[in-house]
Amino acid sequence: MRSIRTRDFLYVRNYRPERFPAGVDTKKANAYRDIDPGPAKTFMMDHRADPVVANLFELGFGKRPAEELYDLRTDPAEQKNLVSDPARAAIRTKLAAALEAQLKAWKDPRAMGAGDEFDEYPYYGSRDVTNFFDKSATPAK
Repeated sequence: MRSIRTRDFLYVRNYRPERFPAGVDTKKANAYRDIDPGPAKTFMMDHRADPVVANLFELGFGKRPAEELYDLRTDPAEQKNLVSDPARAAIRTKLAAALEAQLKAWKDPRAMGAGDEFDEYPYYGSRDVTNFFDKSATPAK
């Protein structure tokens, strides 16, 4: 994901929209490993079917569309994606072009058609979270 922001708009380009940005929901103990374990994550996972929580769960854990556009004046919490709004087509085009030009100038791997190497870096986390959600498990030493 790469983005560009002005005073009024945020434009986001997701280079791999088919992927889950927070990790995958494999099994509860290892689910969404790109989000640190904690009570908020546990609550969201435990209540994701609740209609009050479902939209927030999707925003936090779900796949992201290829493009996102938010009007920060009317939607500072970035909840309503306006990328398909014909009235915002000109700003989408302008921000997309500006972002792409800057990323190419920086030789950003994602903009240059690469970037998968980011997935190959080793994990150096300082904590074993394998049994974090299993309160009956013996703590890791």
